Amino acid sequence: GEFASTIVGGDEATVLKLLNEGAIGSLNLTFEFEGIEGYTPLMLAAESGHERIVSLLMERHVPTRPQLTNSMMFAVCNGHEQVVDMLLKQGARVNEVGTFFRAEQDTALTRAAKHGREELVDMLLQRGADVNHQTNTFINVFNVLSKCETKNGNGTTALELAALAGKPRAVEALVRHGAEIDRISSCGPSSLIIAAAGGHENVVATLLQGGADINRGVAQERQSGYIRNGITALMCAAGNGHEPAVEMLVRHGAIIDQQDSYGRTALIDAAEGGHERVVEKLLQCGADLHQHCRHGSALMEAAYMNRERVVKTLLRAGADPVARDETGSTALQRAQEGDSAECLQVIKQHLAEKRREERALEARTRREQRARAEEAAARERQQVARKREAERAADAARRAAEAAALEEQKRAIAAETEAKLAAERAAAEEEARAREVERLAAEEVLRAEQRAAAVERSAARAEQARRSEEEASRRADEEKARRLAKAAEQRAAKKEAKEKKKE
Repeated sequence: GEFASTIVGGDEATVLKLLNEGAIGSLNLTFEFEGIEGYTPLMLAAESGHERIVSLLMERHVPTRPQLTNSMMFAVCNGHEQVVDMLLKQGARVNEVGTFFRAEQDTALTRAAKHGREELVDMLLQRGADVNHQTNTFINVFNVLSKCETKNGNGTTALELAALAGKPRAVEALVRHGAEIDRISSCGPSSLIIAAAGGHENVVATLLQGGADINRGVAQERQSGYIRNGITALMCAAGNGHEPAVEMLVRHGAIIDQQDSYGRTALIDAAEGGHERVVEKLLQCGADLHQHCRHGSALMEAAYMNRERVVKTLLRAGADPVARDETGSTALQRAQEGDSAECLQVIKQHLAEKRREERALEARTRREQRARAEEAAARERQQVARKREAERAADAARRAAEAAALEEQKRAIAAETEAKLAAERAAAEEEARAREVERLAAEEVLRAEQRAAAVERSAARAEQARRSEEEASRRADEEKARRLAKAAEQRAAKKEAKEKKKE
């Protein structure tokens, strides 16, 4: 015990003295410390983060690989980066499960993630740590989130443990190195659901940026023993009362009214847990106030759990206190079943106030109906008066129209008579003009005939003169022809006489 205290206290000089005196014959020396058996000097020095003592121990005695790995994992738990680096360089295996951690099947990376050692997570990943190594750690989002259970089987990875610890830098590093972001084990939730259940909104944001499925549901066993399938990150954040995480999930597209296998929603979980501000936030975002699960509505669950402030909030928002669940129970009956005296009183007061409001509404409705009836009667009287006035006006207008029509008829007859007389005068004048035109035409015809006769006489005289000229010309031509013929005969006779004379 004294030697262990010396190492833990970091008394380098005393440790060196003990080493020189041979008090530590081997690094395999084990002893009990703080009720835990199996500690070795190197493990204690590494867990305490005393680099010089770790170095002294390894200089005097060559540690085995299991000793190096166990010591490294103790150093990881307490965040001693330099010690972890020293032990890795000496041969500690980054992916080996330490003998002290076989039950959980932890490696250095899962241990660093579980304890929220963000710098060590990044260091171990750079040294080749298996980012998707599965431990036997089981996380139940309905239990206290600071605790984990150990179960055999397909357990959690470093990413889920870092999400549980609420370390966004570690989560970002793990995602960057290929961690399966939406992995769901056979006995635990996804990293996003773990972060949401713990209210780690920065981790939620990191996982959403990394592409986590915001509406993916998982199966979880509740403390009461029944298993819920289809639980989402929003349900877990709401059920644990984490308003910032709820707001972030809704802003990134979480389905507000998504139901699990029991028909439960985020609003029902928040109401059951008594988280008034989360209930208000979900209602502001449009959550269905009247949606029922197998156990009833959000109001019924809050009433059963005696969540007085939540019951008041839901009633103000319009929740129906007389609606019934599958068994026929109302919120009032559920409050009685849960011995929820405060909620029972709140619901009774609400129902009484509602009845008073209904009676007041009925009285106001009757008054309004009477007022409307009186207004209708007054309107009817006004309509009758207006109708009579309109009829009188129409009758006067009809008589005026008839008088106007008669006057118009008289004017039309007078106009017709005047038009007829004017037409007769115009016809007489037209007939006189026609006779005058006819007379003038006859005179013009006579003059034309006279001119034609004169022309004919002139033509006859011209024809006679022409014929006389032609006759005179013919006679002259005939006379000329006779003279020519006579001359020709004379020339022929002379020629004949000459010929005879020559003979």
